[in-house]
Amino acid sequence: MNSLFSRSRTRKVARTTCTLATAVAALAITSTIPASASPTPGGTALRANHVVGVDARDAELTGKIHVKYSNGTTRTESSSMLSYFRDALAATGTGRVLQGHKFQQTMRTVYVTSLDTKDAARTGTIRVTYSNGAKETAPTKTLSYYRKALALSKAKRTGAHTFSEENMSCGTAWILVGEYYNNNTEPVVMYTGWESNTTAFSMAWHAIIYGPDYTYLYDAAPLVFTKSWSGSHHSHKAYPHGKWGATLFHGNAGGGSHVNLTNGASCWPGSDLTDIEYL
Repeated sequence: MNSLFSRSRTRKVARTTCTLATAVAALAITSTIPASASPTPGGTALRANHVVGVDARDAELTGKIHVKYSNGTTRTESSSMLSYFRDALAATGTGRVLQGHKFQQTMRTVYVTSLDTKDAARTGTIRVTYSNGAKETAPTKTLSYYRKALALSKAKRTGAHTFSEENMSCGTAWILVGEYYNNNTEPVVMYTGWESNTTAFSMAWHAIIYGPDYTYLYDAAPLVFTKSWSGSHHSHKAYPHGKWGATLFHGNAGGGSHVNLTNGASCWPGSDLTDIEYL
């Protein structure tokens, strides 16, 4: 990932009652799924078998990598997943297996509809409102970008093609939860990220990992100049076997995951995205 002034952060605290309710609901919905269940429609399995090779020679040129599995199959994946597959390859080499599935969702365009700068000098922040009703606080150093984004929004509202690009596909969000398996002693791990059709300027990414005796809230908000990004978190130690989940929050207020594009649009998942695994 190419990034400037990265300010990613993670925190193991309760976000809101709604957040925890989302996690509980996700677990309840999947309570009848057997341990051998396949991903739900829309989910893409990452693991045909063990990863035995990763070809990233053309990653910068094509944005793709080629992953070879122990059953002889080869799959093409986004280069944003390179760190995940390198970890999987390392796990195979040490006799461990990284297991998990990738769930993904199309992101849609949203536009800036208003800026509140009245407290910018005092707080060092501005308030941004989007066409989907979401509100966000951003640093004043990004004001010129958001003014451009607002001008673009107004032009689309008054032009011949009023908001013609609203709700168009602008990228893909994904998340997975899995584990390094080695005699049941390795930690649970979450990977999440996005790919966009247009270069991104900034982002906010929020997820929760939950399972037996464990809850972790993950936040990342770096300034980026790239078309893809990925982040991860692991539990640092083994936790009990059982039903584990990771949810990416889409939100329509503070806490919603989204990517701000250099063309002035913003790219948002349409709903929360959850991966449930029996680990």
